[in-house]
Amino acid sequence: VAIERVRELEKIHAKRRDWVWAEIGLAPLALALKHLAMLSETCAKPVAGGALDDLVSAHLNGGWCADAAVLDALAVVEKKDDIEAVQAVIRAVYASWLEACATAFHKIAKPSCAAIQSRAPADISEITQGTVIVFADGLRFDLAHKLKSRLAERGLQFELGWRWTALPTVTPTAKPAASPITALFAGDETCQEFKPKVKEGGKDLTSDRFKQLLKEHGCQMLSDKKLGQPDGVAWIEYGSIDTTGHKEGWKLAKRLQDELNGLGEIITMLLEGGWKKVKVVT
Repeated sequence: VAIERVRELEKIHAKRRDWVWAEIGLAPLALALKHLAMLSETCAKPVAGGALDDLVSAHLNGGWCADAAVLDALAVVEKKDDIEAVQAVIRAVYASWLEACATAFHKIAKPSCAAIQSRAPADISEITQGTVIVFADGLRFDLAHKLKSRLAERGLQFELGWRWTALPTVTPTAKPAASPITALFAGDETCQEFKPKVKEGGKDLTSDRFKQLLKEHGCQMLSDKKLGQPDGVAWIEYGSIDTTGHKEGWKLAKRLQDELNGLGEIITMLLEGGWKKVKVVT
């Protein structure tokens, strides 16, 4: 009995020791395990089915935690062996869950295309004066939750919402669709680069045309060095989540903290500069 008790104490001590090392950043796999456990727990739940609203509700009420857990687990490992171990678990648990979600969505959405049409954002004339729209490319729902936490730490009030993205989900299509001048554009199935056309004139929508049209319709164009006059409506683009993801793949997980901190900083600067409201779109 005494020997068994000693062994139990040794196990407890080992767990406490691992916890201490993890807390000071010297046991990355111990930290990753916490996130992988969340991933496993989320992916173990049956994929919602039946109706489109069920899928939406499942993602909003916890499904996004799987995406967040993958990024968190990858962010804490550095050594090659640790990275490969974490990636192996992610592939085993996450890939099949993603496929099941995609299959369920396709099965439900195909006969219900009308139900998933993206809600058009408010027109400039409908937006409260003193509002800045921040376009953050690639800010998924899980990343929005992370941003919300950072803004809460800054003492800011934050309301989190969602909308269907435009299809295809690439920047040339989705950015103008998230803008307050989306009514000026039309889709073009023949375009190889997925750029919409300007309805008036039928020209392809380029970055320069997009900015010019925003200005012509009364929207200020801001930057992190030019915060504008805090009246009317303004547009600013910030961050490189999408670009970094394309360039660096899974290593994006290690850049996200800086990206989200930067977003939090620009939002704070805009509010401190006199703007009444900041609306982040993606």
